[in-house]
Amino acid sequence: MNNCPICNSTASINSATFDGIEINCQKCGKFAVSDNLLTYITRKNKIKLRAILRERNLKEHQPITILLEEQETELPLIKTPIVSLEKLLNNFPTQVSERLDRILVNLSKLSDFPGHAIPFLREDIHLFFTETENTMEAFYLMDQLISEKLIEGNVGFPTNIVITAKGWNKIAELERTTTNNNQVFVAMWFNPEVDSIYENAIEKAIKDNGFTPIRIDRVEHNNKIDDEIIANIKKSKFVIADFTGHRGGVYFEAGYAMGRDIPVIWTCRENDLKNLHFDTRQYSHILWNDEKDLYKMLDNRIKATIL
Repeated sequence: MNNCPICNSTASINSATFDGIEINCQKCGKFAVSDNLLTYITRKNKIKLRAILRERNLKEHQPITILLEEQETELPLIKTPIVSLEKLLNNFPTQVSERLDRILVNLSKLSDFPGHAIPFLREDIHLFFTETENTMEAFYLMDQLISEKLIEGNVGFPTNIVITAKGWNKIAELERTTTNNNQVFVAMWFNPEVDSIYENAIEKAIKDNGFTPIRIDRVEHNNKIDDEIIANIKKSKFVIADFTGHRGGVYFEAGYAMGRDIPVIWTCRENDLKNLHFDTRQYSHILWNDEKDLYKMLDNRIKATIL
């Protein structure tokens, strides 16, 4: 046995079929990383990454391969969904309120039954989505959960944490919201030229991953179109924005989703990339040439960053 290069817990490590290693860690779960990611990852990003991987493991998400940078071409030697470090780190909560909610859900995955005292040790600090090694950050978040009467325990470690009845009710509310939030809003050019792209790539990838696609021109409604768009984006788990044709509405809808912290998957036909507005060029777009191409990359991106 070896130590996980991300969290330093006990892990089995094997050479991968590409320039990297496959890891089975008791904390982070199963995943693979490229050699250059391990070489160049910063300490701060490693701290965030271990929190994200621990959460994925607790929620029993499928294994992924993490690369330092986005790949524009297919890598046939890699069999699990590929995600860049930047894309994965986008899942790290930025608001304290979101951290507290996700901490509580993570603790519930460690609880065998209501009333179970969950042991909390120094090496479990990343359960609290800390951005630093400073224990005061975790203690502050722990104290907030205790103050809100969502958990019981002493601030510090080692300690035992018990989720209260109020905490379990909060968890049920959070999981109910997540379960019901099964909708995906699709922002794209409404033109027969890309109808088959929608039906055979975008819609198919969404449905194959268990979500319900919403394209506003295919929804019956009696409201103003802009009100209907905003309402449906608010209800969506994530947004797919395809910039082929460069319609102003797609830019607005993607921007609105980002403003509400709703994840956006950016796509564009490769020969249209040159016309992409400079404000959005900074985001990593899935570049596609045909239906098969887009479906495979979109399916991979959903599995790697959403599920």
